[in-house]
Amino acid sequence: MKKLTALLLSALMVVSMFTLVGCKQKPADELIPDAIEKTSELDAFDIDYKIAVDASVMGMGMDIPVSGKIQVASIDDIDDLELYASFEVDLSDMASLLGAYGGGEDFSDPIEGEIAYSDGWLYVKYNAMGEEGEAKSDVSDYIDDFADELKGMDMDDVMDQMPTEATAMIDAFKDMFEDLLEDADVERDGGNRVVELKIDTDDINDMIGGVMSIIGYAADLDLPGLSVENLKSTITVNRKEYIVGFDTEIEVSADISGIAFDVEAKLGFTLNDPGSKVKVKTIKGAKNFEEVDAEDLLG
Repeated sequence: MKKLTALLLSALMVVSMFTLVGCKQKPADELIPDAIEKTSELDAFDIDYKIAVDASVMGMGMDIPVSGKIQVASIDDIDDLELYASFEVDLSDMASLLGAYGGGEDFSDPIEGEIAYSDGWLYVKYNAMGEEGEAKSDVSDYIDDFADELKGMDMDDVMDQMPTEATAMIDAFKDMFEDLLEDADVERDGGNRVVELKIDTDDINDMIGGVMSIIGYAADLDLPGLSVENLKSTITVNRKEYIVGFDTEIEVSADISGIAFDVEAKLGFTLNDPGSKVKVKTIKGAKNFEEVDAEDLLG
């Protein structure tokens, strides 16, 4: 029996060695670009998102959690396109902040909203600080015009028409992303692979300064000073090499007319079952919403 056990263990070790050799892990600078390309080819998405903002103004802080869902199906066929999006914003911390300045608004209930689109119709429902609203509108003409514009759009022409400074900035971001991937490690998390990107804040602040200068010059505005103190992102890829998670943490400080602002934000996006069919949600009772002109609904 001992001999048989030893033989079986030896066989398992040999099989394991061949398995490990056959499953050589891709480095981050191959894994992430491949996963981005594969995920971008999907025709449908089901995404949950969470955003947690911790803002401080002149030493007074407040937390603002935001959460919701985004679903899209038939992206490649505008005639069959379906979309659903929801959001919930908790502004309860605003009560204490505005109370110090005499604000009397009621922020005890969250701001909630839903948006849906199918068959040329747009549906909207919201609840904000005691005010509720719901409406629907035929936006098929706008969708057709948008589709025609997309068909006639050439991205090479669009890039050629951009200011030289803007294209240079895009190239700089691409180069920085490639450098980050070359230095990043791939970690295992169950069946997923996780890549963490720690971004040099000096580099990102130089780029932001360039972008702010371009915007300020174009709009003839004196924009506030903005500084990123910390920035890191985590990308999660599943066994099928789809991106299933993207999380970012960022800390930003700004000075606007002598008033100091500090913001810490965490953004998390989860892609559910990529590659499977997405049954897009609808808004309950949407067909019975009051119909309004498309211009009124779209603003």
